[in-house]
Amino acid sequence: WMPTYIGETYNLGAAVATLTGVALPVFAMICQKLSAVIYGKMNGKPLPAAASFCALAIGACLLLMVGKNAAASVLGAAMLTGAMHGTNSVLIMLMPSHFRNTGHVSTISGTLNACVYIGSALSTYGFAALSDTAGWGGTITLWLGLSIACGGILLACIPGWNKRFRD
Repeated sequence: WMPTYIGETYNLGAAVATLTGVALPVFAMICQKLSAVIYGKMNGKPLPAAASFCALAIGACLLLMVGKNAAASVLGAAMLTGAMHGTNSVLIMLMPSHFRNTGHVSTISGTLNACVYIGSALSTYGFAALSDTAGWGGTITLWLGLSIACGGILLACIPGWNKRFRD
């Protein structure tokens, strides 16, 4: 999506817009590693760690909304993608281990992974349709709302999680 966004927003040629997509995997790898570091700094508490990546996503959406040049927008898009990779890493790879004493690690991991695949499939077509009808501003506003909702849900679940797992 980023090369399309950059190309449409800044009228860059297809080759230049496509080249900006190189930033996405770089930020994804950084945030993949960063997720383990943040998880460790938060004493293995997955919900605050994942919520911190939602905060980064919120900042990235705001940067995309106010970005006035292609470089700022590429940075915002890469940060947004990386932040969602970080959230995903914490919730899919690190959180299920907390269920090892219940014998449900595979069930939790599989259920969360299924949700990721369903969301990914829906977003592939849904965001494309939304950007066609509401423009990139509407799409980014939705991303901002989803990032806020995700962070809010994670923060709201912390007391119950702490009570259940006594972290």
